[in-house]
Amino acid sequence: MEWLDVSVEEEVVTTAKHDPKRTVDMAMRIITIKLNSRLGQRKRLKSKIHIKDDS
Repeated sequence: MEWLDVSVEEEVVTTAKHDPKRTVDMAMRIITIKLNSRLGQRKRLKSKIHIKDDS
């Protein structure tokens, strides 16, 4: 998934030169997507190894 991170970062840098507000919106979406992806990976990992989640 590293290739996705690189292409997204390039898009943000390119957009930043032309439209700062849109760049902030894109960055927030990227952060949200990455957080959701990582949370999903943690949940899948916990279900595979049967870790009790007290939260």
